[in-house]
Amino acid sequence: MRHSFIDKYSDRKSFIHSLDPRTKLICFIFFIVVVITTPSNSFLNFAIYFSLVFLLILISKVPLSYVFGRGTILISFLLIILLTNIFLGKKGLILLTNIFIKSFISILLLVEISSTTNFTILLKGLQKMKTPDIFIQILSFMYRYLFVIIDEMERLRLGWDTRYFGKRFFLQIKTFANIIGILFIRSYERGERIYTSMLSRGFDGEIRNLNEIKFSFRDYLFFIIFIPLCIILRLWKIRLL
Repeated sequence: MRHSFIDKYSDRKSFIHSLDPRTKLICFIFFIVVVITTPSNSFLNFAIYFSLVFLLILISKVPLSYVFGRGTILISFLLIILLTNIFLGKKGLILLTNIFIKSFISILLLVEISSTTNFTILLKGLQKMKTPDIFIQILSFMYRYLFVIIDEMERLRLGWDTRYFGKRFFLQIKTFANIIGILFIRSYERGERIYTSMLSRGFDGEIRNLNEIKFSFRDYLFFIIFIPLCIILRLWKIRLL
């Protein structure tokens, strides 16, 4: 099965790609905080935030179709929430629209950072920022074996379609529940085997990342420009009357 890795464009060459992962994490998290704390009726501010994210995507040379395609995954869930709360009145709709806009901008930025940074290097950046080891290990194993579980699920689904093609959905619920149970058991057993093999090879609870990262002039330049710009945009109270 062909998988779409979250860092599939991390090998491209651009200014954003060349930044230290810590620079991206610090600046982009700061920007997300700025977006989240912006008042709900500051729609022009959100338009400027979106324009800034759009500019970063263009600089990184990551295909717009890829970034926005990933962003639509979140949009679909948010639209369902919006539609189920459509009768909340004007204030309720403004609040839901505010959540939608902030979430959309944030997810685009997360797709941008994950697309321009190799996942192992991103984990190295988190490690350098003193992120708890258990959190880094969870992310590492989740990314490494997620695609294995997806393949397992695809094989189970193929077998299900072969055996129950054409039958009504309600007659397949029991079988579907069994498949979910089988997938859980196989994933658990695989995890136990992997952990046992790691212990036999001397695993002591620490994942050693041999990637070397360091700040450069570009990182300091990005800090100097991006952080003050975010502060100015946040304090600049533009309101749509």
